[in-house]
Amino acid sequence: MKFMIYPIQIDELMDRVSGNKEFVIKMLDHFFNSSDERLAAMRNEFNNQNYTELAELAHKLKGVLGNLSINKSLDPLKDLHTMAGQKNDAQIEILLAEIESTIFEAKIFYQDNPELNY
Repeated sequence: MKFMIYPIQIDELMDRVSGNKEFVIKMLDHFFNSSDERLAAMRNEFNNQNYTELAELAHKLKGVLGNLSINKSLDPLKDLHTMAGQKNDAQIEILLAEIESTIFEAKIFYQDNPELNY
């Protein structure tokens, strides 16, 4: 039997907020409405070789995604924080693409399940 790994761990998230579905929807809406801007800011810091700022943004985003149970992005963000400290451009590029992809996947999943009914 193959287990489905959802881009957002809804059960974990609902436990975290004591089942407050309205709060979850509000928080996910807020995050996904600002996610493109957050990702663009990270890209911008990378393009400008502002590694300290990139590491800070990665750290902040990791906290947000952890709270939202978008767990697939957590390890890449941790690695991005490390690679920014090492100024490893090749790895940063790979990690940014992976983070963008996992957040996009979570956004599509959420859009397909706006009431979290599944």
